[in-house]
Amino acid sequence: MNTEQLERFAKEHQSFKKAEEGFWEYVNTWRVEEPEEYAEAFEDTDITNCTELLRAKIALVVNYRWDQTIRFVQTTLDVKINNRKVAQYHFCRPLMVKTWMTGLVLQMSITFLEIGTEFIDRCL
Repeated sequence: MNTEQLERFAKEHQSFKKAEEGFWEYVNTWRVEEPEEYAEAFEDTDITNCTELLRAKIALVVNYRWDQTIRFVQTTLDVKINNRKVAQYHFCRPLMVKTWMTGLVLQMSITFLEIGTEFIDRCL
């Protein structure tokens, strides 16, 4: 997949829009399921009115960490709260390559929020 194909993929599959939706779903779930951890991370600030999500990058990634190679498109948003970049949100969509002629088939989505050096993983 070249950069033009990746840009077309991002547009056709609304990668950044889905990343933004995923971010808010992630935050809202985190707030409900882990209220103490959420409060510690955001110091009891209601971030819904002071958060800006900025397009940072989109990349095709091949991960060799496990026994089976995993290929995915990663959409990254910079998270700014009160005009200060506090995190990056990564929305990853694993891919299964059928053939280059028929394109890519999406399987599932994985997201994680990177705050400093901590990674908080959640499968959607």
